Amino acid sequence: MPTMPSRALALVLLLLAASKAASQGVCIDPRPSSAAAPAPPTSNTTNSSAFRTNVLTLLNALPQAVAPTGFASLSLGTGRDRAFVRGLCRGDTTPSQCLADMQASVIDLRGRCASNRSAAAYYDKAYITFADTNDTINLYYEKRSLNALYDVLTVSDPESFDQTYNVLMKRLVARAASEGGNTSAMFATGEAVYAPSDPKGTMYGLVQCMRDLSASQCDWCLQSLVPVLPTCCYGYQGGVARNFNCLLRIQIYTFYDLALDAPPPAAPTPGSPDETRRNTRLQHVILAVAISVGTLFVLVVVLACVRRQRKRIKADKEQQDNAGEGLNYISLQVLRVATSNFSINNKLGEGGFGEVFKGEMQDGMKIAVKRLSKDSVQGFGELKNELVLANKLKHKNLVQLLGVCLQEKLLVYEYMPNGSLDTIIFSNSPISSCQNFSTPLVCYSAVFSLSGACVSQIRRRHTNSIG
Repeated sequence: MPTMPSRALALVLLLLAASKAASQGVCIDPRPSSAAAPAPPTSNTTNSSAFRTNVLTLLNALPQAVAPTGFASLSLGTGRDRAFVRGLCRGDTTPSQCLADMQASVIDLRGRCASNRSAAAYYDKAYITFADTNDTINLYYEKRSLNALYDVLTVSDPESFDQTYNVLMKRLVARAASEGGNTSAMFATGEAVYAPSDPKGTMYGLVQCMRDLSASQCDWCLQSLVPVLPTCCYGYQGGVARNFNCLLRIQIYTFYDLALDAPPPAAPTPGSPDETRRNTRLQHVILAVAISVGTLFVLVVVLACVRRQRKRIKADKEQQDNAGEGLNYISLQVLRVATSNFSINNKLGEGGFGEVFKGEMQDGMKIAVKRLSKDSVQGFGELKNELVLANKLKHKNLVQLLGVCLQEKLLVYEYMPNGSLDTIIFSNSPISSCQNFSTPLVCYSAVFSLSGACVSQIRRRHTNSIG
């Protein structure tokens, strides 16, 4: 049967011994104090039963305290019997997994280091310490609790592995230490390629600190661990280094969720001064154009709203004026339909006022529509006064004003199928006219009788033979 080489056997034995020590924890001897006065048998150099009781009580409460956030620091007792216990779960564990790991670790640690006043116990994803002081950030505790494990297999390029390891650890330590504070994870993971042609040429690293450390304390603790593996275990594929307050691990295989390695958003690369000035000018131009266009758009909308409001007010005023004067307002659209859009076929004639068109309303009523000529000098005020006067004239022998449309200055009258009065007076028809009256006085009397029978008296400015 072949025998194992002595060097490999020694490495395996060393690894087994280290693993056994790690599973049992590291029991730290009492810290000597040359300044202290001689102490009685129950001094800090001897573990009292009260101190041990406090430690066990805190250990029992530790899993429930750690699970929600992944870290807890508890204390119990007074004076020399006061105990301090801390628990830490690895940063990538869930609360339920943290609770189970912490419970298993507490069960193991309860039987360890019973006579010691401080200890550090390391497990796969759980980490527990207890001491008789909370001032443990010093070389004494770090050196006394230092623990290192390493793989027995070697890497293909130890020099490249070592250089890449130092670069990766520098980056991870900076990330973990920058998150200092009790509420921070103080935990970082990352990967780096040390041998591109090797299928196993990528290393994966993890660092973590106890969360009651400050950022500078975390940085100091991890920096003290980084040289441990290259010093003790140069050329090997990976390992773990731990002390009382922090730990690091490096492997050539994944042992954590790679999603944790997602890099933070990269900061924009600063350009040249000229490019920066050009970008600034472009931004100013875009901003100025956007403001100008926005202002113009708002102005157009406001003007449109004002114009619409004015039209609405004007229309309402016209309707109120028409209603106040007793005029019947007829829309232009209705009159366009009635006159076939003022068709030439419906034109009855043309006078000083303008054109006259025949029309028919929807109810069958015949109408005559007078439209003011565009060349007329008569203004809106004169037209309105004339309409008011015409609307007040009520006589059985006078054609009635049916309505008015002020959009195009239109008058709507009853349609007279037999023609107008001037046709009868001045035509050559056999019908009697004022020209055939024996005297002009008879004709004027007939005209005056029309005005005298009106509801509103007509004021005559002049009368003559051609009026």
